[in-house]
Order: sequence, then C-alpha cells, then structure tokens
Amino acid sequence: MSRPNDFSDLCTRLLRRAQKGDVRSFGELYVSLKPVVTRYVKSFDRNLPRQDAEDVVQEVFLKAWQALASFRGDASAKTFILTITRHAVLNELSRRRVNAARWSALVKTVVSPTSFRHHDRPAALYSEELLRRLYKAINRLTDKQRQAIELDQLLDLPRPDAARLAGCSREQFADRLYRAKMRIRQALGRRVPSVPP
Repeated sequence: MSRPNDFSDLCTRLLRRAQKGDVRSFGELYVSLKPVVTRYVKSFDRNLPRQDAEDVVQEVFLKAWQALASFRGDASAKTFILTITRHAVLNELSRRRVNAARWSALVKTVVSPTSFRHHDRPAALYSEELLRRLYKAINRLTDKQRQAIELDQLLDLPRPDAARLAGCSREQFADRLYRAKMRIRQALGRRVPSVPP
C-alpha cells in the first residue's frame, strides 16, 4: 500500500517533466488529478451543473499548462493545481451571480407582476425553467433587438451611450428595446413556471 505522499510526489514529478516540455507527463498529471479537481470544484457548489463543472476543470488544466513556468516546487503539484482551481471556481461563481442578477433584472422588467400571484417573487425569478425560456426567447430576437437588450439590461449602460454603441438614435434604440421586451413577454407567456415552496 502506498503512502498518501507518494501520490503527491508522483504528481510533482509529472509536473516537473511537463515543465521540461514532456506533454505526455502533463497528460498523465491530468488523468491523475482530474478526479481530485472535479471533487474540489463541486465542493464549492453542489448545484453547479455538470457541464459547468467540467468546463471549470478544463479551464483549470489549461491555466495550469499556461502557468507551468511559474511552478517553483515550493508546494506540491496537487497544491499548485488546487490553487488554480480555487481561483477558477470563485471566478465562475462570481460570474454566475452577476449574470443571474442581470437576467433577473431583465425578467422583472419584462414579465408582468401578476404572473407572480402565488409565488415568492425572488424564487420565481431564479427559476431554472423561467431562465431557460428567457434564453430561448432572447435567441429568437432580431440581432438589433438582442443588442438593445444586452446594452440596456446586461451591460446596464445609460441609454444615450447604449444608443451610440448601437449606431442609432435614442428614439430608434428605445423602439428596439420596447419591441424586444414585448417579444420576450409574448414568448414567456402569461404564466411563470411554478416554484417549489
């Protein structure tokens, strides 16, 4: 039976070889540490969708490959990789929080308040089904309407700046935004998906 340090030593040796240009060693390091990195990613947020967790894991190893030269050996390769993992996960969670807040702000401006009759408003706004329907509705907009929604709601730009970036007058921008919101409202329908209590 091998000691726990043997695994750490093996990973460090593989990382050292990868630093010298041995791509195969980095592949072995990936295979060895991927389960550890995946568990660590999921420990931050058990509700992180599988595909998002996998994307973070891939990003971690890409960043580790790019940062090979910075590994000095002060810590083990596992610690080096898990430090990169921690930063990648925190960035992903931060990005998701910002996006959820922006999308929910869009939903608030588009969905009729009466749609929330029997639901707790914040819970309904974060409903997975509602967000899925919202993404689908946004994808059906014209390019100009989608651009108006993104500039106004997601980037939260002042209207004059948003109109200038869209290459149109304020009135044209307001019209595109209005039409986009109306199309989204129609696509979402009258009823908001139910949310468990």
